[in-house]
Amino acid sequence: MKVSIVDDNELMRENIAKRISATNDIQVVGVFADGQYLLDYLETCNSEDLPDVILMDIEMPTNGIYTTGIVKSKFTSIDIIMLTVFDDDNTIYEAIKAGALGYLLKEEPSETIIKAIQDIKNGGSIISPSIARKIIRFVATPEQSKKSKPAENPLTKREVEILGLISNGHTNPQIAEKLFISYETVRKHVRNIYEKLQVSNRTSAAKRAIDNRWLPE
Repeated sequence: MKVSIVDDNELMRENIAKRISATNDIQVVGVFADGQYLLDYLETCNSEDLPDVILMDIEMPTNGIYTTGIVKSKFTSIDIIMLTVFDDDNTIYEAIKAGALGYLLKEEPSETIIKAIQDIKNGGSIISPSIARKIIRFVATPEQSKKSKPAENPLTKREVEILGLISNGHTNPQIAEKLFISYETVRKHVRNIYEKLQVSNRTSAAKRAIDNRWLPE
């Protein structure tokens, strides 16, 4: 899997590259000091050389959220994970709105970042547990949901249980361990949840459940 890193801190770029290169199935194909350098590279490289995943910082001369929006509008096959120190509500919301499928804090351990890269390419959407509920609550519309009658819950008891864990930032392997079921069983449940709710990612699924008050408080 080809991964690019965008961060204006040289030591941070090198550190992240070293950390994720420790696994055999990840190849770092480019490190960039600014969003514009990444965009210039993507415009000139061959399609087979495009990264599969980009780890994107936010605060750079060419802002990472702006860069994410441009990348997703031109290169839809590339998945983006924000890797940043910012955990305020508005920044998280704007990053997700721009097309990021993951949002991790730089303090996360190497194994979490590596697992996020792997899960993103398997159809997941990764958010640090410390900010998972914050982003989902922020994008939800509680005022509307209180006024309207909740939709009928199409999910099974087990699917609600899994979606509750998703909304709190648990990854598929963590859910499997917590519920004493296999990783593949979790993936099957997650696919069923997406299909029933007609959504394509974890954040949207959790948001819909929160809007309709299907999850226990």
